Amino acid sequence: RVVGRPRRSAGLVLPTTQDGLMVNTPAAERVALGGPRQRRRRGHALYYRTSRGGGHALVRLRASSVAPPPPPPKSVVPAPAFDYPRSKYNGIVLFGLVTAALTALLLRDVVAIMSLYQNDYWMEADWVPESMKLLARLPADALGDYRAAALANPIWIKACTSGVSYLVGDLVAQAYEGRREVEALDLARAWRNAFSGFALHGPILHVWIELLEGPVTVALLGVLGGVAATSASSDAIHVVAPTPGSAAEYALIAAKIALDQTVFALGFNTIYSVGLGVLARKTPAEIQHNV
Repeated sequence: RVVGRPRRSAGLVLPTTQDGLMVNTPAAERVALGGPRQRRRRGHALYYRTSRGGGHALVRLRASSVAPPPPPPKSVVPAPAFDYPRSKYNGIVLFGLVTAALTALLLRDVVAIMSLYQNDYWMEADWVPESMKLLARLPADALGDYRAAALANPIWIKACTSGVSYLVGDLVAQAYEGRREVEALDLARAWRNAFSGFALHGPILHVWIELLEGPVTVALLGVLGGVAATSASSDAIHVVAPTPGSAAEYALIAAKIALDQTVFALGFNTIYSVGLGVLARKTPAEIQHNV
């Protein structure tokens, strides 16, 4: 923008309009104004102040020549990736474990299906529909076998159930943490959790439930005003449950939940943390910190 009257410099006349705007003037001609120049910036426009021949003018360069350079693109910093140790044997170990579990679950049905196929010539029914019936009964048969085994050997079956649950739960937790590849799984940690579930959770929970439903319930009924009868032929105590829907029943349930979430949870979590630390060969200070 030219301030003041039009000026002639180096044979060039700077054209002006009525409002003082300089139009159709190349940038080189604008810079060709002689005399000392002072560089100014007003907002996003760049001006040159000239003072030659007794006058002064403020010349604005074209916007294309003074536009600020675009800011550099912001570099996207990727999230830090954890470099987990890898083992090429994880896949083989897990494949063998799954194969053994499926074999134990389906062995009886597979043998029965093979027998149907071999004796199909002497059978009136076709072996294929009979095999489908066997597979359809597989979930109910598995649950029935589990129930029978749990009644026969409760502590052993509960220990095995807790061990499998802890193993699967730890593998799922590792996948959630970011170990999505089989080679990155920490099987040693999974086995430690499985052993803790087998040796600690299953047996300890069995004993705790026996205490909670036996002597602890008798003591709570005595406090709450319930009934506990003693057999005349033995010293066994038979607990008579309070009336369904009564205040004593709800109070008994609330007391059991409170004991389970305080006494048992505090004791078992402490034992579990110490056991995992010992299996992982941690120092006493690290075990105390985890507890």
